[in-house]
Amino acid sequence: MVSGKEIMTLHLLKGLKEKGHDCLCITSAWGSPEFRRRLTILGIPFVPLRIGFISKTLTFPAMWMSIDQLIRIPVLYIKFNLLMRKHKPDVIIHTNFHHLFLLIPILTSGKNIYWSHEFVPYSSFYIRLFTLFLKKISLFIGVSVAVTDSIRKIVGDAKVKTIRNGIPMPSFVSNHVDWRDHIFSLAIIGQLSKHKGHEVLFRSVAILASKNKSFRLNIIGEGKDTYLSSLKDLAVNLKIEKYLIWRGFLNSPQEIYSGIDAVVVPSVEPDPFPTIVMESNARGIPVVVSRIGGLPEMIEEGRNGYMFEPGGDKALAKIVEMMMLSDTFQELRHSSRQFAQSNFELSRFLNQFDEALKWKS
Repeated sequence: MVSGKEIMTLHLLKGLKEKGHDCLCITSAWGSPEFRRRLTILGIPFVPLRIGFISKTLTFPAMWMSIDQLIRIPVLYIKFNLLMRKHKPDVIIHTNFHHLFLLIPILTSGKNIYWSHEFVPYSSFYIRLFTLFLKKISLFIGVSVAVTDSIRKIVGDAKVKTIRNGIPMPSFVSNHVDWRDHIFSLAIIGQLSKHKGHEVLFRSVAILASKNKSFRLNIIGEGKDTYLSSLKDLAVNLKIEKYLIWRGFLNSPQEIYSGIDAVVVPSVEPDPFPTIVMESNARGIPVVVSRIGGLPEMIEEGRNGYMFEPGGDKALAKIVEMMMLSDTFQELRHSSRQFAQSNFELSRFLNQFDEALKWKS
């Protein structure tokens, strides 16, 4: 998929190229052709390799993919080594621990950075895995302090650094009209998955609906059909169908954010540093997030959004109602944009990453 991590990888490659670095991207041949299309547009050379994962999950699809990958490892190693000999990279940035695990036997120490967009669970399995990585990885970069702390628990302080993500500031700002002249428009954006907290938001919608509030909820994104069906059943049971607009996957940021008053990120599991928050604020859209993972690092209460405890549907409903009734909501939109310009600007991220590369090299 081309989601938050892939979008940030594209921003990083484009930025490093503009700073004068020679960049080559190794992609998974099983990955999205959309990612490779975007690399082509950016003029970033890439080489697809059959690099996937070996799973410890004992289901038939996972086992089959693991067997397929094991069969392909000899060719993978040959092609990877040929690429390294041809291009002689000063630094290799790894973005996926599954791929890193596959490549670790043939990596040369002193060249490798692991850029982590995921929390590392503190378990015996991950302790063994990251202790293995420590032998070849010279620097671990986390996208938030919360992610970095999860890595630091295993590998210690010496090789760990936090570089928060950033995005280019768009010229497009959401075309809001005065909230008193239209129906308040909420959105939840991203993968339809249980850990994203859609059910919490639906229960909040039911609370707001019981108070006869005038609003709508845009549900933007795709997911497994079974989960989508369960969400639609929940909407029927809560009697909130008329408040929901199922918009599916949208590719254009302007299409996603146009007309949206506020975005909700009600995650019930730790979210590292979601791009949705940055993209929303950059367009003058405040964000309401659950206080979990890296999300608290992205919100200054009352300036670019608000926070509530994970699973707190009543607290979420109260915050949304407060925003809907606020006479200063336009000011919140303006300060959200200012906050993004100060905290999420791409140049800050690129400069810090460039410095990390110099330190590494």
